Amino acid sequence: MSRGATDVSESHCRSCRCMIGTATCVGSDAVHRFRGHGQLVHVSDQVTGVWHAHRQTAPDAAESFGVLIGTTSVDRREIWIEQVTTPMPRDRRARFSFALRDPGHQRIVCGMFARSGGRSIYLGTWHTHPVPVPTPSRIDRKDWVACLRANRGRPLAFALVGTDRTRVFVRKRWGFRPLSEECGAPATVDPRESTVVQTREPPMPVGLPSLTNALTRRAVRK
Repeated sequence: MSRGATDVSESHCRSCRCMIGTATCVGSDAVHRFRGHGQLVHVSDQVTGVWHAHRQTAPDAAESFGVLIGTTSVDRREIWIEQVTTPMPRDRRARFSFALRDPGHQRIVCGMFARSGGRSIYLGTWHTHPVPVPTPSRIDRKDWVACLRANRGRPLAFALVGTDRTRVFVRKRWGFRPLSEECGAPATVDPRESTVVQTREPPMPVGLPSLTNALTRRAVRK
C-alpha cells in the first residue's frame, strides 16, 4: 500500500492561501439517497452524474477517485454529499490501483471549508471498480479504517462506483455495510433553507486523515 503524499487536515485549511483546484460543486438538492443501519446519505444527482461519467467501462480505463465534501446533521445520522473531487495530474492511476498524490485535493478541502465557515468538511472518499457491482477489497477496507481512525466521531461514507451500480458503505461494529439506494427520492429537507442550516454542525475545525490509497490492489483483486 502507498500512502498519499497529501496530508489533508483542516488545521491546514486555517492558513491555506492556495488557489482552489477543480471540483464538482453542486447544489444540495439530493435526489439520490442511500439508507440503512441508522444512517442516511443524500447525494446530488450531479455528483452521481460525475460518478457515472468516470465508470471504468473501457477495457483499459484506469481507476477514478476523489474525496467527498459536504455537511452533516447535528446527530450525525445524516450526511449531504455536496462536492466531490476528481483525479488530478499528480495523482497515480492504473487499471486496478490509484493513489491520491495531487495537493489540489487539499486545496479544494481548504477552500470549501473556508468559504462555508467551517460547515463543509471532508466526509470520505470515492473510487471506481471495473466490475458491474463493486465490493470493497481488503485494501479498500484497510484504507477506510485508517480514515475513520483519523476522524473519530465523524460519520464518513465510502462510495464504490461499478460499471452498473454505485454502492455506498458505512462502518458499523460488525464491519463495513452497504446502504440501500433510493433512486429518484426527493430530499427530505433543503439544506439551503434556514431551518436546515440551524440543524447543521457549527463551524469547528476537525482533523482529516492523510488520504491513503492502495497501489497494490492489482495483487488483491484478480
